[in-house]
Amino acid sequence: MLLVAPADFEQELVDRAVAQLGGTIVPQPEGSIIDEVLISSDEIMSERDPWPNFFNWFHADTRRHIVEREVLLSPGEPWDAERALETERNLRRMVIFAVVRVVAIRRDGPPGHVSLLVTTKDRWSLRLNSEFTIVGNLVQYLRLRPAEMNFLGRNVQAAADVLMKLDTIDFGQYLLFPRLFGQKFRLAETASLVFNRNTARLEGSTGYVLVDRPFYSLGQRWAWAAFGQWNSRRQRVFRGATVWELESPSAGLVPFEYDARSFSVEANATRRFGTHWLLDVTLGGFGYDSVARPPGELSAEQGEFLRREYLPRSESAAGLAARLRFFEARFIKLRNIDTLEISEDFQLGPLVQSATRWALPLPFTSTPGVPTGNGFLETTLSVRYRWYFGGDLLTVSASGTARFITGGLPQNRRYLFEVVNYSPLFEGGRLYTRLVADIRQNDLNNTQVLLGGGNGLRGTAPDELTGRNYLLGNFEYRTRPFEIATVYTSIVLFYDVGSAFADHPTFIHTTGIGLRIMLPQFNQEVLRVNLGLVIGGGPASLSRLVTTLSEPQGLGPDFLNNPP
Repeated sequence: MLLVAPADFEQELVDRAVAQLGGTIVPQPEGSIIDEVLISSDEIMSERDPWPNFFNWFHADTRRHIVEREVLLSPGEPWDAERALETERNLRRMVIFAVVRVVAIRRDGPPGHVSLLVTTKDRWSLRLNSEFTIVGNLVQYLRLRPAEMNFLGRNVQAAADVLMKLDTIDFGQYLLFPRLFGQKFRLAETASLVFNRNTARLEGSTGYVLVDRPFYSLGQRWAWAAFGQWNSRRQRVFRGATVWELESPSAGLVPFEYDARSFSVEANATRRFGTHWLLDVTLGGFGYDSVARPPGELSAEQGEFLRREYLPRSESAAGLAARLRFFEARFIKLRNIDTLEISEDFQLGPLVQSATRWALPLPFTSTPGVPTGNGFLETTLSVRYRWYFGGDLLTVSASGTARFITGGLPQNRRYLFEVVNYSPLFEGGRLYTRLVADIRQNDLNNTQVLLGGGNGLRGTAPDELTGRNYLLGNFEYRTRPFEIATVYTSIVLFYDVGSAFADHPTFIHTTGIGLRIMLPQFNQEVLRVNLGLVIGGGPASLSRLVTTLSEPQGLGPDFLNNPP
């Protein structure tokens, strides 16, 4: 079938809805009085889509009131472009919608009056929700979450959760009520049992419970959250398909595995100040008990080596936490960035976040003989700035964290720097660039970065490089998306360079070609298939196929999340 340049998928839905309602779009409605709020919901499988229409029989369309309660403008109010765009963003963040557009139209009303039209297209809600990373013939990670993401059209999610790693399979469930009892409260919970893949024996459990009132709009002044989680399981660190065997000078080869158990609780409240320049102030308390210990089958010497050099620190503590977040309420809506033809929202300007935790050790610990740790003051500062000019989207982020204890050097020092750039369109495509540096010093958790395969160096063996620090660069030329009956595809040429290291970096270079596939009726994520080759030979010079539903990245500065 011939590949063609895509039509405006979203605009076609809007034009069809406007025609059915017998109106015309008002391009500049600012100040006009809103007479009514109209909701137009397109079928998941319409005549233009390549999938059989009988799929619609098995899907409950999102109920009208689910959309209406997210609209931030009401009849009788003047049109406000910023609040209309915020309504779009709020609805677009809900996974139940493939498309959301908010426009003003004029029907039969008097001059100066408009109707607010919300056009939506549901996403198929009865779904498998798979996530995976496959490098060559090695399935590193597979998650299947058969779920109903929009139960009875009420935006309630219920799912089974099967997570397969190289050593374990987790069987669990997940429930999410984004609007509990129709109010602005959210309830989420999940729980899983962990089984060993080889022996089928139960190895632990994991889960969490969250109850909160998040920010549903920029004008909201208060938010709060209460959260609890636990994780008890055998942890194994793999390099490729086998458990990483560590070389001890005196104890020989030691498998990198340990028993981990943790429990934590947290509660906080947030006050928001400002309108265009926003400041969120969060205060709360927390407590946790975390233990990592060598397996009983290791010798005392092997266990001591593992604890001293590689295991995360065991400690129990409780304390107070404060967090500040400052950002500009300036947003832009773009397409053909990461999700091909579906609109994406980006906050422009600064985002500054600071978090401080003060904690004292608890007078008990889960395991006799394991120290509870010291009292500490821990602080993190992250700064991000995002520009959009001339079709170029540039994001620069930096973050640093440290833990301070009485009479000692700062611990857990970590410094992150990231640059991400999407160039303007040229020659039918755009350039994507990502540069990351992640440096750790005096790390109590003995963190080990595993780099290679699906997490940043496409073409290398899985987890080829190891170290406490890493440097990574990803460079891509992405063609414009092509449409095959609303299935969008793009071709990628890439070059990766990176190193995971303790003291001095040694870089590996890879290059290759990739394919991106987007099915807006079914997924928010883009399927990414890459074939990479190491440049200049080395320990992993064979071509490797990498298939994933995530960007080619390692441990980026995750503290920097997008504001609502």
